[in-house]
Amino acid sequence: MRVLKSHPAPEEEAVYNSILKKESEGKSKKHAKIVDLNKFLWIYYARVTEVYR
Repeated sequence: MRVLKSHPAPEEEAVYNSILKKESEGKSKKHAKIVDLNKFLWIYYARVTEVYR
């Protein structure tokens, strides 16, 4: 998650924008990263399962 924040906005902005949104809502940086790590894993899992269907 640190890599996402340290580089310019990626093409796929779902997780990146979610991190920024959570931090602007007042959540701690650690909480925002954990929430968005889970979101990233769900997106990754969905894409991998699409490939193997």
